[in-house]
Amino acid sequence: MGKIENQRHAADGGVGLLPGKSREEASMKVRLWILALGILLGLTAIMIRDRFFYPDVNAMHDLHPKDLPMNEATEKSGETDWRAVSDAEWRERLSPEVYRVTRQKGTERARSGPYWDSKAKGVYHCICCDASLFDSETKFASGTGWPSFWAPVTNTAVETEQDRSLFMTRTEVHCRRCGAHLGHVFNDAPQTPTGLRYCINSVSLRLEESPSQ
Repeated sequence: MGKIENQRHAADGGVGLLPGKSREEASMKVRLWILALGILLGLTAIMIRDRFFYPDVNAMHDLHPKDLPMNEATEKSGETDWRAVSDAEWRERLSPEVYRVTRQKGTERARSGPYWDSKAKGVYHCICCDASLFDSETKFASGTGWPSFWAPVTNTAVETEQDRSLFMTRTEVHCRRCGAHLGHVFNDAPQTPTGLRYCINSVSLRLEESPSQ
């Protein structure tokens, strides 16, 4: 028997075959390495996209929502039904980055917007429909890189809904008037009066500074 095993060993080039369990472990390690490499390449692609293909958000706040075209139904009444504005109209009037964030539920890069560390006094309006959303008095430094508020300007200024994207469950915040995506709200700010942190994209906002500024 020993002679036969030696012959098999020699036929294999002196390398014995891995036992079944060892082969499974090796295969699992290979799959994990491939998965890790895929995740790394995906994150790298996102960083490259954000760095080189998205325009400077600091130059995107020159659009006044009153310049938006009104659909035929609202032209007759003179009042815009912001929920009825078509996607084509939004795409035509908004900059690519504002459209991506507000109408496609995107997210700007942390510390890239003009308002994340702004201390100017005033009221923040929706960049799409000009509705009043947040007062600077409720803005606080969260250290996240996005404008953070502990409450909207009124209880009816914004609406929320569950967001299950990116393999997690969050609470999305959008403008009650036009449905523009603003950001998310988190219950992780015990230092504030409400305990809430409305984490909002700068490109979704337009600050109307107080006259004293």
